[in-house]
Amino acid sequence: MTDQTARSPEQIEAEIARARDDLADSIDVIENRLRPANLVAAAKAKAVGLLNGPDGSLDPKRVAVAAGIGLVLVTYLVRRRRL
Repeated sequence: MTDQTARSPEQIEAEIARARDDLADSIDVIENRLRPANLVAAAKAKAVGLLNGPDGSLDPKRVAVAAGIGLVLVTYLVRRRRL
């Protein structure tokens, strides 16, 4: 860091303004990442990516496994609720 006693008030103000702008930019990036619509879109893209085969089309085996897991989960929840 530079010698702090050699900075003028204008330099300090400019440094504070840069830091404030950097912080505002960082907050905007975080806000954008955490926006619910963006989270849903990212989760959907990841789920579709997991179901796609190497050629980019839906892989029937992966879809069947996902459907089976979903069926087991629903069955578990229904039975648990009845108990």
